[in-house]
Amino acid sequence: MQHDHDGRPRAAAPDERVGLLEFGERRALDDAALALAAQGIAWGVVALPDAVSGRQRFVLTVPADQAEAARRELAGYALELRQRRGEEPAPEPIDSGVAGALGYAFLVGLAFLFQTRGAFGLDWRNAGLNVSTLALSSEPWRVLTSLFLHADLPHLASNLLFGILFGVLLAHSVGSGLAWAAILASGAFGNFANDLLQAGVHRSLGASTAVFAAVGLLVGVESIRRRRPSVGPARRYGPILLGAVLLAWFGGGGVQEGGGRGPVDVGAHVMGFFAGLSVSPLLALAVARTDLRAPRVQVIAGAAAVLVTVLCWTAALAF
Repeated sequence: MQHDHDGRPRAAAPDERVGLLEFGERRALDDAALALAAQGIAWGVVALPDAVSGRQRFVLTVPADQAEAARRELAGYALELRQRRGEEPAPEPIDSGVAGALGYAFLVGLAFLFQTRGAFGLDWRNAGLNVSTLALSSEPWRVLTSLFLHADLPHLASNLLFGILFGVLLAHSVGSGLAWAAILASGAFGNFANDLLQAGVHRSLGASTAVFAAVGLLVGVESIRRRRPSVGPARRYGPILLGAVLLAWFGGGGVQEGGGRGPVDVGAHVMGFFAGLSVSPLLALAVARTDLRAPRVQVIAGAAAVLVTVLCWTAALAF
């Protein structure tokens, strides 16, 4: 809509036209023009010489009073083309993931400080260490508290780096609060499953189980999002294959209970990944049926994760 000098809107002149898109090939323009013609929009073409290459550029034009309708039609046409090619439009991120990443870094860093300094005169390490015989009997909270303990600073730094990376990516899909609540639950579930599979007394510590759970959650949610008839099996299950590659590449090393490094505790990494993968359908269901952009949803989920963590540590230190 044009405006007069006094600010009042005026109707476009009958012969006024606007350029919408520019093409390097006439064939591409003709395909878009057919979509406009099907809706009765009077399209036109202006050929412009390219001063650099000498080749012509083609500009698709429409009457000014039909410009908005033409833009909507072309947007729908572009989406249809992507669907025909099996391309999924990238979803709009729920949030940046920064809040959840900062919360994760703060809590894990604080636990490491308490552990190394013996804060309040307490033995945080032995109280929260995942000891399979205890976790499977009288002290189940150890499968969660051990996620906050680390053997040394490099161990902590590694889990902070990769935990933040995959946590932020998952938060883009489901929001920070729900992402970290799911990561915490899946990490604890992964430790529990690993304890069931281990022979004898098994001890473990570190957030790596939760980090691989985040990978499983991420690739599971993305794979479910691609479940459309137009998406082939390769693109549908590609994220899970990528997650398996990451698991094989980074999951072969671990940290022993005493602090030594080596190819130990692979089971915790594998169980963490599959725990996240098994929980991912619930997250995908939440994406489909819940307004995850509502702040209350993310606040409630995040607060629940923090509350459960506090309760588990309270039990660990009390008993």
